[in-house]
Amino acid sequence: MKEMSSTMGKGKYTIIYRELIIFDWGGLIDTPGTREMRLWCEQEEVNMSFEEIADLKNECRFTNCRHQSEPGCTIKAVLSEGRLTQNRYKEY
Repeated sequence: MKEMSSTMGKGKYTIIYRELIIFDWGGLIDTPGTREMRLWCEQEEVNMSFEEIADLKNECRFTNCRHQSEPGCTIKAVLSEGRLTQNRYKEY
């Protein structure tokens, strides 16, 4: 018999095996039971991949700019001018 969850009143499911399959073309498949996957990298690696955005961030008026509604946001300005595409910014 399955162990019951006291909060949900349903049976608990315990994963005893999982596997991440990575393809040569860059795609991946995670097997059932994997609830979360995170990629770890240093901010410097992100900045190298998105050098133009990293440079623009440093030009914002405030150092803690979230690039949403703050005045003097360079990222918002170049997005509205079309010098940076929405797609590229979303990838960042």
